[in-house]
Amino acid sequence: MTHIRIPAALTALVVAALLAPHSGAAVVDPVRPGHSFRPTLAPDGFTGKRGDLLVLGSEKGKVPILDAAGRFTVVGQYLYDLTSDPANMAAHLRHAMSGGSGNWEAIETPLYRGTAMKNYSVVHRLPRCFNRFRELLKDAPEVPAETKARVMGDGWVAGVEAAFGDLIDADTGLLASGENSADMALVFHLLRTGFGSCGLRPERIYTLSRAQALVRTILTAPHVLNAEDQWLGATPAYLAGVEKQNAGTKNEAPTLVKDGKVFFTGGLFIGWKGARPSLHGTWDGLAIVNTLFKHYPEPDSASDRSIFHLWHKAAAERREHTRKAMFTLRKRLWLDYEQKRGPSYRHIVGGKASAGEGVPIDLTKAPDVPVLLDHAGYSRKEMALWAAGCWEEMFGSPKRNTNDGVRALLAILEGRVHRDVKAPTELQKAGTSGVAKPGETDDGRDE
Repeated sequence: MTHIRIPAALTALVVAALLAPHSGAAVVDPVRPGHSFRPTLAPDGFTGKRGDLLVLGSEKGKVPILDAAGRFTVVGQYLYDLTSDPANMAAHLRHAMSGGSGNWEAIETPLYRGTAMKNYSVVHRLPRCFNRFRELLKDAPEVPAETKARVMGDGWVAGVEAAFGDLIDADTGLLASGENSADMALVFHLLRTGFGSCGLRPERIYTLSRAQALVRTILTAPHVLNAEDQWLGATPAYLAGVEKQNAGTKNEAPTLVKDGKVFFTGGLFIGWKGARPSLHGTWDGLAIVNTLFKHYPEPDSASDRSIFHLWHKAAAERREHTRKAMFTLRKRLWLDYEQKRGPSYRHIVGGKASAGEGVPIDLTKAPDVPVLLDHAGYSRKEMALWAAGCWEEMFGSPKRNTNDGVRALLAILEGRVHRDVKAPTELQKAGTSGVAKPGETDDGRDE
C-alpha cells in the first residue's frame, strides 16, 4: 500500500477550517440541545450592560454569545429566549416583579414602608443588551437566517407591549405585581430610554387611562414636599440605614439627621421609596409627564382626554399641596432657569438671603418665592449643578423631549390652559388635540 504523506502545516489548515465557527459550511442551529426556557433574573456572569457581549473570544470583561461550535452560550441562549418569543419575555417580567424572584426587599423610610427592587437592571438594562445581541447575530455568518429573523420581530414587539401593559396597575399606573410596586425609575426607563429603540411604542403600553393614573400618582402619591415637610420623623431602622449609607458617601451629599428626624429638600418626588433624597427624581417624574404629553397633548385638565384629568379630580387639599410644590419648582428652577439661564435662588445665611450665584431673587416683587435653606448637605455649587443638569435634560434638546407637558401642567396650576405647542411636530402624534400642523402654532396665548 502506498502511503501519501500530508504536510503537517496543511493538516493544521484543514482541521482549522473544519472547526472554524465562522466558516460558511458551519451553519448550525445555535439553540442549545435539550434547552427549554425557565424564567430567571439573569445567568451568572451577566450584568446587562450592552458592552459586555461579543460573538466569540475571551476578551476580559466580555461574555461570548456563541461557543466555538456555533451554539449559544448560556448567556446567548438567555438573550435569544427573551428576544425571540414574547411569551418568554412576559414570563421574565412577571418573575422579575414577583416576590419569588429574590429581587425584592422590605424597606422603610420616613416617606415609604413596603417593598422595593434590589436591582432594576434585570428590566431597564435589557434593551441595550437586546440591541447589541441583535447586532452581533446579524454579523455572525454561522447563525441561520431564520434564527436571526426571530429576534425582536413585529410579533415580539406587539407581545412585549402587551406584557408590560398587563403589569401596569390600573389605579397607580405603576408596574406592579401583588404587594410589589416599582417606583418611577423603572417607568422612566420604560418610557424614555432603550425600550423605544427596541421598537416598543409608549402609547401602546400606556393607554390614556393608564397614563392618567400614572400622572395622578406622580403628582399626589410620592409625598410632595413643602417647607413644613423638610424634617420628617425617622425610625430606628431608617436611622441605622442612614448611618451605614453616610459612611460610604464620597462625592454625594449625606442624608442629614437631627433629633431623630431626617432632612429632605429639593422639590417634588424627592425621597419616594428611597433611603435618601434623590434630586434626580424631580426631573424623572416631570420627564415622564412630558413623554406622555407627547402622545396625549390635551392641555385642559377638565377634559377626559387629558393626562391630567384624574389628578384634576383628586381632593382639593391634595391638589393644593401639589400646586405649592410645583410653584416652588417653577420659581426655583424650571421656567426661571430656562428664561434666565441661571439658578434663581439664594441661600439663607444668618436669617438673610445671601448673594448667590446666578440670577438673584427680588423678594420685594416675589415675596412667595421660597429660598433654599443653607445647610451642610447640599452646597451652592451642588445645587447649581443639579439645576443645570435638570434644565439640560428637560429643555436642552428638542430631540430628547418636549417641555410642553411641564408647561401645560404649570399653566393648569395657575388656572390657565397652555395651548402654545412649540415642540417639533415630529415629536407629536397626529390626530390628537392640541397639536400644531407642520410650520404652525396656534394663537400663542395661554387661555
